[in-house]
Amino acid sequence: PIQARLRNIATLVSVDSSIRLDQKQISLWGDPGVLQMFGRDLPYYLWYKHVRREKNGHIRHLPTKQWHQGTHIVGLERSLQHLAQIYERDGPFDGIIGFSQGAAMG
Repeated sequence: PIQARLRNIATLVSVDSSIRLDQKQISLWGDPGVLQMFGRDLPYYLWYKHVRREKNGHIRHLPTKQWHQGTHIVGLERSLQHLAQIYERDGPFDGIIGFSQGAAMG
């Protein structure tokens, strides 16, 4: 693993989003391939999610495959505050490695 190879030259800090999904949200937003590979019992997190504000003002939560139809992003401000706290506590950092939304947040 990368941690073992970098042990003598780098300290790795692993960060999860503060937005943890419940089982209903995992069914709605979970990527089927990821869920098949890792199962539904792990904790899953999102950094932000796309939603659509309907004409009547209601917010519609969109499945992952429909995020391109979103009109608003929710959770981003909370996630940025979370990362700022981590940076304040553990930073500064020389580099960032991320996957999917984690890469976007980096």
